[in-house]
Amino acid sequence: MGKISVVIAMIHKLPIGSRVQLEDDYPDTIHEIYGYTVNADGAYMEFRDGTRLDLMNMGQIAEVV
Repeated sequence: MGKISVVIAMIHKLPIGSRVQLEDDYPDTIHEIYGYTVNADGAYMEFRDGTRLDLMNMGQIAEVV
């Protein structure tokens, strides 16, 4: 599946503004989805705190809050 197709699928599953907790974070750390980007090196979910998650690593999302 192309990068843009992955982003479109994820926007429907986890829209902007959704809050998620990642597996390797501290227990009280919640990330709010700020946007999605596609560039030459991959497709990413960006969080309001400035961090991002490669969409190929969706298994890192432990929980949707």
